[in-house]
Amino acid sequence: MDSAISLGNKTIIDARKAGYIKGEVNALRNTSTSLLMKGDFSTAKTNLNSAGELLLNNNDSTLLAGLFGAYGMMYGMQSMYDSANVYFQKALTVAEIIGDSENIGRYYGNLAIGYQMQGNYPEALSYQQKSLRYAEERNNINSQAYVTLNMGNTYVNMSDYLRGEKALLRAVDLAMQAGIKNVEVYSYTNLASLYSDLEDWEQTYTYAMKAVEIARELGDIPIEAASYSKAARAKANLNQYDDAKLLIRKGTDAYPHLTLHINTPVSYLAISYSHNEYRYMTAL
Repeated sequence: MDSAISLGNKTIIDARKAGYIKGEVNALRNTSTSLLMKGDFSTAKTNLNSAGELLLNNNDSTLLAGLFGAYGMMYGMQSMYDSANVYFQKALTVAEIIGDSENIGRYYGNLAIGYQMQGNYPEALSYQQKSLRYAEERNNINSQAYVTLNMGNTYVNMSDYLRGEKALLRAVDLAMQAGIKNVEVYSYTNLASLYSDLEDWEQTYTYAMKAVEIARELGDIPIEAASYSKAARAKANLNQYDDAKLLIRKGTDAYPHLTLHINTPVSYLAISYSHNEYRYMTAL
């Protein structure tokens, strides 16, 4: 991350010396993305403001849409979803005017995420459906996988478990076609949660352990531990307490900072893992 920021800063300086405005704007925006991933929101905003000043007397609408999108991402990663949606809507409006087909679907998806995080699920679903149609028209399997995963989560949040299950299973299929392991693992762990809500403990265990397998492959320790938690709960509810205890130990071994909660008569791991920056980026 630091090397990307260092290289970006050098590119900014070189473009500025050459009077290459487009290059400087792109370098400022790209470097801001690396800064956001590092959590340096203040410097990222300074970069975006500098890019905005350069565009005041420039008519490059593609650059403007990209800048609006970058502001949306910055606010979204700070859980400021009202502001994020304002900027993503601006980016979408410009992209639609200029026919920027590469990014229109992405901005639909970004707006959906903002509304989803606010709990406005009907609005989120509306944009997810638009984003999915856009991806399907262009046979973009990668985008279809991400959008379908998020759509499945939206249905579940709306307590529409039938459509949620169908969407999440479809997301698994699309992820496997495209080889997108992070979509596959999130689909599995969300399916485990869905079946847990329905108290289908066999299916909960099956999909939780599928998630464990992929999470270990990816080195995603929080998801691995969370999935062990779901598997342990399933085993406890099936009265297989020795198996549940073993899964609890595996979860705590994977992620020692977990808190173990004992609920009588059921014992299982409860994991509180809420990292908005990570959740926002991996949902895109």
